[in-house]
Amino acid sequence: MLKKEGKGLHEEQNISCAFGRSISMLHRFSQRFLDNELKPYHINKSQMEILFILFQAGKGVNQTEINDFFGYNKATITKLINRLEKEGYVERRASRHDKREKIIMLTVKGQEIYPVIREAAEKEAKILEEMLDENDSVFVREVLFNMSEATKRYNI
Repeated sequence: MLKKEGKGLHEEQNISCAFGRSISMLHRFSQRFLDNELKPYHINKSQMEILFILFQAGKGVNQTEINDFFGYNKATITKLINRLEKEGYVERRASRHDKREKIIMLTVKGQEIYPVIREAAEKEAKILEEMLDENDSVFVREVLFNMSEATKRYNI
């Protein structure tokens, strides 16, 4: 462990840095775990999340709705969707209301991959939840959700 004048580095961090670092480490674990689980299907964690939105919607979703849900920039969403389209998981269709707007739809292959990505997500959640007892798990989920929602007011 890194030391500074006899103290562990973690003791020197202010609460913001320590908190952010902890969240970042959990995010990186989740990213690596799911990327590894889904590698045989040429899907990464971010693409998996887009597929989940499409599964839950049960219909096509426009790119703006996907962007608004994740808070990614348009270029990032476009790249993720392009890769999903190249792999045959989604397709773009013109909107019935506005031909300029593209609706992202699951293909048959995209619908068939749902059990695989759901299982990967459940494995990841189980690993994370095993680190906590049931009460703490519910509490942590609620706190993180509330914090995530609260960040939207900063519009950055």
